[in-house]
Amino acid sequence: MRYMIEGTALSGLACEGKTLLGLVLDGRVIYRTPAAALSASFDKASVKVNTPVGWTLVVRNATSYSIYNSSGNKMGVSNVTKTDHPDGTTTYRGELQIGSAGKDRTFNFYAHDGSWQSPNTATATITITAS
Repeated sequence: MRYMIEGTALSGLACEGKTLLGLVLDGRVIYRTPAAALSASFDKASVKVNTPVGWTLVVRNATSYSIYNSSGNKMGVSNVTKTDHPDGTTTYRGELQIGSAGKDRTFNFYAHDGSWQSPNTATATITITAS
């Protein structure tokens, strides 16, 4: 089915349920739902300082991601894997090490679409104990 918008051909309309994901007009993407971090978690509730801990992040329409601690410092990550899913989401899994102790430390996970960082974040909390 094709729709006409003021003389141009709307050739693609992507929806999931009642959510519009994107529009293609005359072969050009004219709208795409912004990148979003949908959920984030750590594999453990508590680890010792500088001990690698696994994390999982689920995003939509993102080309990359970043993780920041509560002080606004970007976290280094390792062993990252990426899995694309048929529903349009992507799951990233990896590890990071946290260098200072603290109870209920909150980390912000951001989705990126190119160089644009979504203001939408997913958060995950973990307790870091002294070694």
